[in-house]
Amino acid sequence: SAGFNMQAGSDAMVKECVATHNTGFGFNNAVAANQFYSNFSCDNTAGQYSGVSSAAVAGPFNADGVDNVDCSITGGTCEATPIFNTGLTHVLTIPGRYCLAQNITAAAGNVLTISGSSIFVDLNGHTITVPAGGTGISVGVFTDVRIYNGFINGGGVGSLGINVLAAEDVRIEDVTCEDCVSSAISLTGSLRTIVNRVSCNTSLNGLSSSIGNGTVISDSRFSNNTSRGVSFDTSSLNGVIKDCIADINGNGFFIASSS
Repeated sequence: SAGFNMQAGSDAMVKECVATHNTGFGFNNAVAANQFYSNFSCDNTAGQYSGVSSAAVAGPFNADGVDNVDCSITGGTCEATPIFNTGLTHVLTIPGRYCLAQNITAAAGNVLTISGSSIFVDLNGHTITVPAGGTGISVGVFTDVRIYNGFINGGGVGSLGINVLAAEDVRIEDVTCEDCVSSAISLTGSLRTIVNRVSCNTSLNGLSSSIGNGTVISDSRFSNNTSRGVSFDTSSLNGVIKDCIADINGNGFFIASSS
């Protein structure tokens, strides 16, 4: 039967759940008032969603900005696609889940380039080593991207650990970024970025944000950065920093007058 079956009389929110390989629908909803956010449905016999709005990419109006992903729309798969070390830049364009199978690097430029929406990258406890002047993970002008569970090391020569450029609804969680020439994490023009349980160390800046809106940083640590632990530069609006530690930096938390 259905993975999640919401019948008459229910009043519920279902968030960040996965339904797969059920004989009925992944999510079966009979009450219009019920709310479904950030879920993923794939390979269910009767279909992925019934009575639930779903899409291939994220929309702007959901609780955390992430739509319910339907892999039958995206053409993706429930199984994570492994990423192996080739020494070349990996460009991810197809919605779905990706997983590092080993430590990876590239000879130059970006190690991973995310050029699509609804892409989830599990670093799987492995390390991305950034080449000289390059970037570990670059996220372009897309929506609903998640990066989690691993390490990014600039080796004192890589420029940026994670670079988010004008993307919407990006989540970065349980990641350590360090030893970058510029910022361990850089957010430019991004909307509703969530940064949770990260450690950004021994770089010029731990995390820098500019011309963005709605950045939330929580439960994170920023240590031994030459300039700033966290920097909200030009027009970083409506940001939230909570339950974070900045220690042994040039400046701990810097908030510009326009932020």
